[in-house]
Amino acid sequence: MTKHKLTLIFLILILILTFLAIYSAIEFQKSTTETIEWQSAKFMLTAKTKLFGISILLSILGYIFLRKKINKT
Repeated sequence: MTKHKLTLIFLILILILTFLAIYSAIEFQKSTTETIEWQSAKFMLTAKTKLFGISILLSILGYIFLRKKINKT
């Protein structure tokens, strides 16, 4: 496997995991007053979000490990 392929694979993986972490953590709310309807969003750390965060960290560490292994050969 070349460095270029490895970088591309891990870049796509990290982008997907980041998107999933943000998507699983955002919670939308609607509130109304007499004249205006407000929409808000808040970021909630759930178990899924923590799992995606740990997966991102592990994939970055795996990328560094594999890149060093490829550089040695």
